[in-house]
Amino acid sequence: MKNLLYLITCGFLLTVFGACQKDNGASGLQQKLQGNWFRQNDWNADTAYRDDYTFTADHKILIISFVIDKQNHIHGYTSKLEGSYTINGDSLVVSNSKFYHEKGQEVAAINDLPYKTTELRYAQKLLFIQSNQLHLISRPCGPFENCVPYLALTRK
Repeated sequence: MKNLLYLITCGFLLTVFGACQKDNGASGLQQKLQGNWFRQNDWNADTAYRDDYTFTADHKILIISFVIDKQNHIHGYTSKLEGSYTINGDSLVVSNSKFYHEKGQEVAAINDLPYKTTELRYAQKLLFIQSNQLHLISRPCGPFENCVPYLALTRK
């Protein structure tokens, strides 16, 4: 009887601590992810494309893409994505999103971007290099796809 009680207690403790450990891992990634990040492409003469990422504590994501000059003045906006995110293991899953985009040109105000589509859903693996560096690793590309293998973001 003692052995049965001991086994049940051990099983219960393993279940409780195992569940807590998984939850702490996801919430730990969530805390590291929260805040403002950016990615900037190489300079093309006097301008560059930049993407600003904002991850909030209530699982909202905002990505704004725009063109800046060397004095960090915004010349125009190219796209905006608003949505929700979750962390599943070591993956960032974006869903319930709205995408605004003006193909081939910039607009002067962020609210001038036309609404294009909804329900974009994608997952990317999260890899924190340091506390201020984050890589979002994409799934492998198909032979006819134009995609980026990973995005390197820097904390603002």
